[in-house]
Amino acid sequence: MKAKHRHELKTNELAEWLTNLPKWAKENLRMIIYFVVVTALVFTFWIWRNYQKNVVSVNERLQLSRMLGELVQNRFSTLQQQAEGLDVSYMLLQTANKLQNFAGNTKHSDMAALAFIKSAEAIRSELHYRIGNIDNQVFSSQITKARTAYENAIEKSQNNPSLQGTATLGLGLCEEEVRNFAKAEEIYRQILQDPNFAATTSVASARYRLKIMDDYKQMAKFTAPQVTPQPIWEPDIMQPDIGLDSFTPLSPLVNVPAEE
Repeated sequence: MKAKHRHELKTNELAEWLTNLPKWAKENLRMIIYFVVVTALVFTFWIWRNYQKNVVSVNERLQLSRMLGELVQNRFSTLQQQAEGLDVSYMLLQTANKLQNFAGNTKHSDMAALAFIKSAEAIRSELHYRIGNIDNQVFSSQITKARTAYENAIEKSQNNPSLQGTATLGLGLCEEEVRNFAKAEEIYRQILQDPNFAATTSVASARYRLKIMDDYKQMAKFTAPQVTPQPIWEPDIMQPDIGLDSFTPLSPLVNVPAEE
């Protein structure tokens, strides 16, 4: 009897609530509308976040991959045209600008860091591939731009030791370009001593640069187009720090005095 009585009470309460529902809804219409609007906004925001995370991220990866492919193609084209006495190395700077614009607009820190790194490499490559002597001021300006790009990459890659090690190695290469070998050695030793870089290939690259640095301390003077630069190996997008020890710092085509 008690169970039956409890069931009847619950049934009566439900019937009473349903009877009063229209009145309650009318009295609380504003609250209901507010709740529906907030729920719709939260749902819309959730959809937008997933869109940003998935669709936009995929599109940005494709965009970055295309620019990296363009960089490789521009290097190849520059070498081809150089053999005919034509200088189209400016295409590398165009790609560098695209990469920097991409890095400044993307919200993905790792992609931004990689774009800055490849932009710096493009700037340095243009100096290697350019036909003719390079003015001291132009040379210094280009290396400064490359150095800034590497520094931006370091800032963006705080949570990615691989990218950060690659960018730090790039700073050392910039110092070698301007024949500041003491600073370059300091940067390479910093990489070797930093435990955060222990599992990255930047350690092997830094050790290699220290080993062969003395070979580049004797300045070479070139008169274009006597020397054809060797193509720089392009690392895979998912492993950006592989093979950077194959980059040979430019023996400047400018009269930069050697260290005392």
